[in-house]
Amino acid sequence: SMLYCYGEKGSKFQGIYDADKRRRVLKGISIVDAGDIETFSSDQNLTLEMIMQEMGKVYTSSKVAVIAGGDHSISYGAIKQLDDECDVIHFDAHTDYMDSENDSYCAHGTVMNKVSQLGHVRRIVHCGVRGLLNSEKSIGSALKNGDIMITAEDVHKRGTGILQDYLVKDVNLYVTFDIDALDPSIAPGPGTPEPGGLSYQQMRDMLSMVGQTKRLKAVDVVEVNPLFDQTTNTAQHAVRLLIDLLGEHFWT
Repeated sequence: SMLYCYGEKGSKFQGIYDADKRRRVLKGISIVDAGDIETFSSDQNLTLEMIMQEMGKVYTSSKVAVIAGGDHSISYGAIKQLDDECDVIHFDAHTDYMDSENDSYCAHGTVMNKVSQLGHVRRIVHCGVRGLLNSEKSIGSALKNGDIMITAEDVHKRGTGILQDYLVKDVNLYVTFDIDALDPSIAPGPGTPEPGGLSYQQMRDMLSMVGQTKRLKAVDVVEVNPLFDQTTNTAQHAVRLLIDLLGEHFWT
């Protein structure tokens, strides 16, 4: 992410110039680092409480909350604390709809199943689903629950505009972006990579659509594991796509 701080040290932030769009994005926008949220690997319920407590403060004081995390399970606490009725846009190679053996525990493979049970979540739109790690039962459960399923192949064949049909103008949005939605050739750093993923340009186009809705409440980017990618390409794509989404949201 330090690549995108070039030339800004010691001077007031003037936004970032996007050569493709011929404009400076995020100019005049205040970006505040609220610090890290403490996590407890031996006590997930305590971690959940900490996430909800801290995100409550962030939601109160910001127009759009940004969460950069590790395990996808953190999304549950952030979405649960949001409380406002919302749609969840879930970019991921997997539905994360596995059944939980423990009702009080939320793992990265069960997180969207848990999220779907929250009263203020209207529906979930899954985008980028592919590969051999999605069970028939998980996908069936998501569809039965009224979720929308857009596979990576759908995007490759029908184009990124397929997402536009499911963005409701007057509904709040929470975007959760598992980095494994991207193809591992450009983002080899998630824990469960799958071939056939989305390109940077496809993700940029779809996040731009999301940004234009004006009802974006929060976005998280998860499953970036630097230990799996010494090239840092995974982290760079994560940061760049966050800039693209926020730049579009605050421009239009």
